[in-house]
Amino acid sequence: EEEEEEEEEEEEKDVLTVGSNRTVWNKSKWKQDKQWHKFLEPMEGIPSGLANESASKYIVAVNKADPLHDEGNELMRRLKGEGANVDYIEAMGSHAVGYEVDRKAMAKLMNVWRAAIFDK
Repeated sequence: EEEEEEEEEEEEKDVLTVGSNRTVWNKSKWKQDKQWHKFLEPMEGIPSGLANESASKYIVAVNKADPLHDEGNELMRRLKGEGANVDYIEAMGSHAVGYEVDRKAMAKLMNVWRAAIFDK
């Protein structure tokens, strides 16, 4: 019963408070779909050996008001923990339009992509 009470208290929190994004995400229909698991839980498949020069570069782009903001930050931390070369960009806005309204973040994202594609 204590666990149920804690869950109810978590649900009552403001959607934009720290940690609340995880609750929304864990209850979503996409999180429950096993076919999407590989794409929706990328942290479970982080390889080791990312510190060498031939390892891929990672780009982690998040939006402040995205339900997956916390998970994007955690992915970036875990990749860096494995020694990965990570570019991190955070836009101010929602998941749908964050980069449309935050022009500085959009410019940074485009520069990072440009470098990743054309600079070898």
